[in-house]
Amino acid sequence: MADFVQSLAIETWTLWSVGILLIGCRMISRRIKFRSWRRLQIEDWLMGVVTVTFTLVMYFLNEVAKNGSNFLDYETAISLKGEDAERAIYGSKMALAMEMCTLATIWLVKICLLILYHRLTMAYETQHLIVKIIGAYCVIAYILVVALLLGHWCQPIEQYWALPVENSECATYYKHMIFATAFNISSDLMLLGIPIPIVIQSQLPLKRKLILCAILMAILNRYYNFSHPNELVYTYWYVGEVATAVYVGNLPLCWQFISHVFKTGSWASFKGEPGQEPNSHVLAPGIPLPQRHQPKRRHFNSMLPRSLFSTNNLTRLSTPCDDEVWGTTAADSVTKVGTHTRTSETKDDDIMPVSRFRDESHTGGRPSCLGLTQIPGTFCAADLEKGPVLTDEKPTASSLSDTSANPSTPSTSSLPIPPILRKINQKIESLSGFEARGITRVLPSERQPPSRLSDLQIFFLWFGANITANNLTTGLFGPLIFGLGFTDSVFCAIVGCLLGSCCTAYMATWGPKSGNRTMVVLRFFMGYWPSKIPCFLNIVLMVGYITCSFIIAGQILSAVSGGNMTVVVGIVVVALVCWVVAVFGMRVFHSYERYAWIPQLLVLFVLVGSAGPRFDSSLQSVTGEGISLAANRLSFLSLCLYVPNSWAAAASDYYVYYPEDTKRRKVFGLTFAGLFLSFTFVYMLGIGLASGVASNVAWEEAYGVSTGALIITGFDGLAGFGKLCGVIVALGLIANSIPGAYSAALGCQVMGRYGKVVPRWVWTCVVMTVQLVCALAGREHLMELFGNFLALMGYWMTIMIFIVLMEHHIFRGRKGYDWSKWEDKSYLPVGWAALVAFLMGWAGAILGMYQVWYVGPLAELTGMCDVGVWLGTGFAIVGYLPLRFLELKYVGR
Repeated sequence: MADFVQSLAIETWTLWSVGILLIGCRMISRRIKFRSWRRLQIEDWLMGVVTVTFTLVMYFLNEVAKNGSNFLDYETAISLKGEDAERAIYGSKMALAMEMCTLATIWLVKICLLILYHRLTMAYETQHLIVKIIGAYCVIAYILVVALLLGHWCQPIEQYWALPVENSECATYYKHMIFATAFNISSDLMLLGIPIPIVIQSQLPLKRKLILCAILMAILNRYYNFSHPNELVYTYWYVGEVATAVYVGNLPLCWQFISHVFKTGSWASFKGEPGQEPNSHVLAPGIPLPQRHQPKRRHFNSMLPRSLFSTNNLTRLSTPCDDEVWGTTAADSVTKVGTHTRTSETKDDDIMPVSRFRDESHTGGRPSCLGLTQIPGTFCAADLEKGPVLTDEKPTASSLSDTSANPSTPSTSSLPIPPILRKINQKIESLSGFEARGITRVLPSERQPPSRLSDLQIFFLWFGANITANNLTTGLFGPLIFGLGFTDSVFCAIVGCLLGSCCTAYMATWGPKSGNRTMVVLRFFMGYWPSKIPCFLNIVLMVGYITCSFIIAGQILSAVSGGNMTVVVGIVVVALVCWVVAVFGMRVFHSYERYAWIPQLLVLFVLVGSAGPRFDSSLQSVTGEGISLAANRLSFLSLCLYVPNSWAAAASDYYVYYPEDTKRRKVFGLTFAGLFLSFTFVYMLGIGLASGVASNVAWEEAYGVSTGALIITGFDGLAGFGKLCGVIVALGLIANSIPGAYSAALGCQVMGRYGKVVPRWVWTCVVMTVQLVCALAGREHLMELFGNFLALMGYWMTIMIFIVLMEHHIFRGRKGYDWSKWEDKSYLPVGWAALVAFLMGWAGAILGMYQVWYVGPLAELTGMCDVGVWLGTGFAIVGYLPLRFLELKYVGR
């Protein structure tokens, strides 16, 4: 019986996960279509109700399987006594609730489809009338089925959970099932008969097959119910019937989201022809890119000046990032026209038509961009990362390879760079999709145009990067390290995640506004020289955090192989993939993050279904009450704050290509949503796994081996599929490591002029090498490394954030910022106040720090509670305000 319950739980929650994912995709698709949540249709809101009823069906079904019901033969029913009888009665109540929720789910899905069909057939009188008739039939059928279930088949209604029952119908539901099945299948057949192909001139074979699957599930459900009395095998088909109904109601409406993410075509085939690809614009050969007089279509060229489209003024311009690399582009003769820096004018016949930007010989007829950036859903356009660009801002330094550069311009060309290295760098940065830019500001004219997909990318970036196993490990600390119960751990995790996500979301808003990387933005708040301290700490932070990710990935891959593959091999595999993506830069990085979350989310849902039945939600805190319990709660809350908060020092790095007028509320909201949802989910999953360690011997033994082994043990019962899920979980850590490696390399450039002249990709290689060595050296001490390191990276981060908050909202907010002066030491703050306040904050953090290797005096007074982050922030606030007033009074900046 236990095996059956576990098997059913795995199946139900796996199917539930897929259904919820489809509902989410549907909602996003509708949001993309209508451009506002408020404009969603009534069927979309009804699908939100379906989400609740669908979830309740799965919950009630598992409760029936665990407790049984009065669906028993008479002898067995009268023999049940005490607790067994109470469980059977409880299960019978759950069975009735399950049936009600099942009916609600199935018929609500039908109503949602009918409402949609009602709108589609508005222009066709006959088909519209048919939809109305079927709708009335479905409403009447549902009312009859529910009324007979509650008021006729079993009277009084208490007999549904009586033990034993006086009327067998109260336990078997035979008459109800016959009646409900007849209406259910007949309405499904009517839905199949709605002439959708006539209305939208398309064929939807997948949808029809899914409806037939729903009918098959309903028939099999009833067949097993009738042919196997007193057995629970029919529950499998209950699951299949309800899940398939949800899939049918949502999958056809997910195409817009899927087409945006995967660049696929329409699901429909119009009159026997292939569906239209989102990028396959009907253009005749030789038609140039659209001009700016088309305001309603958002193309890349709409962000460029009008003069760029004039055949007399079309120019090839020097790359603005030439000052920081070893010769990315050899500029031709430089001239100045007005305030624009221009190079070698092109001829009229250099204007290339769209058709010449496409190479269909290698893409199966689909358009691709050669050496250009393809804006999702539009045309090929000039690469954002390499130019050509038109700039109103004078470059701060010329290219090292530009022998004709203006000698009066500040230059780093005096640095002794061997010619062979220049050539190597030029070849590498000429690779398609490679980002040559380092920390140089991205000018407003270089930004990408606004689009819904780029807005969604903000959410996908953070959601995909953090729904990973290393963040799941943080959740283990609540029950296993701090001795907290399930409820205490969940509450502390949610509050900590909320605070940490807000901090990072706030720092992210500076990216589009400034066009500068986070550590460059920090110069405007802390000064040129003091800002290098947080920059260095951020490099250490990213290296250490990715080291932990590599170790966890290696442990998981080793556990999947049964020990045949060592942790070392797993670390190297993950590090290599991360290195490749991080080296190529923003384009490949964003593309990877856009898709990485999908398999991760699916396998973690599978983990919930597989391991969820063994979570112990009744686990109590072992530290008792009073100051000790409060100390452990606050320590775990702080730990859960540190992890999402740790991204704050890199948050702006990924938004520098967004338009300057991007709303800060939008950036904040989408960043917060991506962080909070991903961290909350994995925290809850980690807490659940930790709660099961105390009551499950196999989990305890696996935890004794490694954290990765514990995660793999959660997939027990899934055989080879469970191992596949484990591999996906391990590879998912790549998505978490890439942003850190990318930002650490940028931080190395911010550290000084010698660091800046080294290309970003070289620093990425250096950072990845250091991370790999650290991971190999510390692979046997993950939990110690993770616990101590997480706390350390949180202390200084909050100090930095509050200095930014105070400087902007109290001292500088109304004056504004000249973001082009990111290297002008005479414009930037001196930074003495920020430096002293930062050091004061560290002093407070040390006083309140509680680590294995050090306990601060104030931490001892609070019952061994880690209050370092709170004291550090308070000390910094108290010190910064008066010092900054004095600095402005006597220094003036």
